[in-house]
Amino acid sequence: MIITCPGCHTRFQIEPASLGDTGRTVRCSSCSERWFVEPFTSPAPPMPPAPRVDAPVKPSKGRSRVAPRGHLVAWLVAALVTLLVAAALAARNVIASLLPAAAPVYQRLGLSLELPLLIELGEVRSAERLSGGRRVLVVSGEISNISGQRRDVPPLRVAVLDSDRRELDFGLFDPPAPALGPGGSSRFEVEMGPPPPDASDFSVTFGETR
Repeated sequence: MIITCPGCHTRFQIEPASLGDTGRTVRCSSCSERWFVEPFTSPAPPMPPAPRVDAPVKPSKGRSRVAPRGHLVAWLVAALVTLLVAAALAARNVIASLLPAAAPVYQRLGLSLELPLLIELGEVRSAERLSGGRRVLVVSGEISNISGQRRDVPPLRVAVLDSDRRELDFGLFDPPAPALGPGGSSRFEVEMGPPPPDASDFSVTFGETR
């Protein structure tokens, strides 16, 4: 799901589930503008076409009626298409992993994907320091490519949590390198700004590509 900052018009892509059932207030990591984002409602999947049913015809005496071959073929094609669509939806994570070009198609349909990134976050830590006369939260760590292929690195999503692990604020940040070679790694450090008063923890994950 893509949201746009009303202040600087920077676009972000976020997980619809992070908005909850009632929506939430978010903050722009570029200009610190805050605005309320309505909850995302997934569109209902299209209904498969109903097979054509011909009106019954009373067979002639002494003969059994056979359905026209064209109608039977059309019904079989419709059933096959329905099965293929259902299989493509159910196996979308596998298909998008093998065919990366298919991922944007699923996302435009409002369908979530869980792809194996084969990129790990490690040595993640936080600290507070003064920046421009104000106390800010700084989060740092390391990004590692554990695969044998070159991998694009998605944006970093840093969230501030309260003592019950509820999300109070979050920001999306560009990675230090847009891609990593096999076995490669890079360090990152991002500044979240002043943490909320009831903040007690944080989390770092990968966000969706903008």
